[in-house]
Amino acid sequence: MKRYQVNSNKPYLGLNLLCLTILLCCSLKALSITNSIQNRSQNSDPVKSQQNQIRNIAFTNVSVLPMTTNEVLANQTVVIQDGKIWKIGPSGETKIPKGTRTINGNRKFLAPGLTDMHVHLMEPNQARMMVNYGVTTVRNMGVCPRKGSIPSTLELIKQVNQGELLGPRILTAGPIIDGSPKIWFESVGIKSVDEGISEVRRQFEVPYDFIKVYSMLSPNPFFGIAKEANRLGIPFAGHVPESITIHEAVKAGMRTMEHMIGFDSGTLAKGITLGPYGGPQRAQIGLDIKNGVLSPEEVFDSKKLLALADEVSKSNTWVVPTLSIFKGLMKSHKAKKQALRKSKIAYVTPLVLNTWDPAKDIRVSWMSEKQLAGQRVLDDLNMERLKKLSDAGVKLLIGTDTPNPFVFDGLSVHTEMALFVEAGVPTYETIRAATIGPAHSIDEQGEWGEVIEGARADLVLLKDNPLEDIKHYQNIVGVVLNGLWLDRSKLKEMKAEVAADYAKGRQTILEKPPGLYLCAH
Repeated sequence: MKRYQVNSNKPYLGLNLLCLTILLCCSLKALSITNSIQNRSQNSDPVKSQQNQIRNIAFTNVSVLPMTTNEVLANQTVVIQDGKIWKIGPSGETKIPKGTRTINGNRKFLAPGLTDMHVHLMEPNQARMMVNYGVTTVRNMGVCPRKGSIPSTLELIKQVNQGELLGPRILTAGPIIDGSPKIWFESVGIKSVDEGISEVRRQFEVPYDFIKVYSMLSPNPFFGIAKEANRLGIPFAGHVPESITIHEAVKAGMRTMEHMIGFDSGTLAKGITLGPYGGPQRAQIGLDIKNGVLSPEEVFDSKKLLALADEVSKSNTWVVPTLSIFKGLMKSHKAKKQALRKSKIAYVTPLVLNTWDPAKDIRVSWMSEKQLAGQRVLDDLNMERLKKLSDAGVKLLIGTDTPNPFVFDGLSVHTEMALFVEAGVPTYETIRAATIGPAHSIDEQGEWGEVIEGARADLVLLKDNPLEDIKHYQNIVGVVLNGLWLDRSKLKEMKAEVAADYAKGRQTILEKPPGLYLCAH
């Protein structure tokens, strides 16, 4: 398959606002902070000057997690040449070319770099934070244009590809294709089949990596978009539209379905209606379950879920649950205010931080603590739903929806993996959902996401075996980014620089109250 890597006035709005991402865009003076961040990310990282000498490296005496099987290869030498894994073999038997930098991996574990399959990448420091946590590939869920000195998505991709910015490989959708009326200003609102086909062709020519469809599409345009995307060979993914069932989306060839949309409304028991996500009807049903007025079985039909899971498991459709966004969005107001005082807030881009204040988030600001508690009951059922999907063999992917409230760049990939394991997804399958699975989902199996000869050298060196405890994926000794070795000291230095840049940005926003700009997906 051809690869489409880009080269250069209601208080609740339901699923339409599930992926809200708000950029607080200041005056031109304040925007210069972002420009200085971009300059620092380019100038302080000696990528170009070091690239030739450290892209040829070898790890010796290291334990390897290939992720092609649930096993560890002990005492291996892994040779990396020009950004690719050149040779893997037993230490002492594997020849290391002259001039290769050698790193002793004794008692350490070499594993694939992680992938976040649902991000909203807006500025350079987000990319740097992702690398800090071992995330070497991301899928951006909708292109953002340049705004003042804030670079566009395509500019960020170019900076990464040219070695000007230390960041993960970025796959991106074009502008969201929505129905009419559309939800977001910068989405493309489609009224007819012909309009949908024309937009798919336009995005194919850019080319973007995939097409993103959205909640308000009506059936005929959706099926027209799907047919044309399939004809051209470009995947389409995103929200299952409100007018479409999961069965119809799978039959149409939808590649990934985000947020498990439709697995609740499509499995309701007879006589039950939920209403839109975040709405008062859902909150009340959640409270009724919490208080014993209703049982989960009286709300959701498990036989319907198993039938859906069986159908999806037999298809080439993958599911990106994004549990992290549900956990973050429906925290109590009190818990959110406490979380805003924690030290890790220093690593949140000031472009969105103000929207993490529950009083300023229009999705939840109107909710009482009781209503939030009701919403959390239903969201917790997603954990049980995920376990059933996993048991049925549904293909799952790790995605976070960063930087929505309390979803952190890079860090929340580890949170998402921990939630998978907590839900009952086996640790090995969870790691696959963040490594080899993403590559398979875009028809690039064998090219990355696994530790095999010939694959792209996107790797993490870990202190302990993550197959024994998923938390060990956070104990990073260093990251290999397309063959470039970044040790722990370099990662710590980069993280400190991000925090300093963000502190300047927050101060500027305080001095110059921002206007509002939505780059929403």
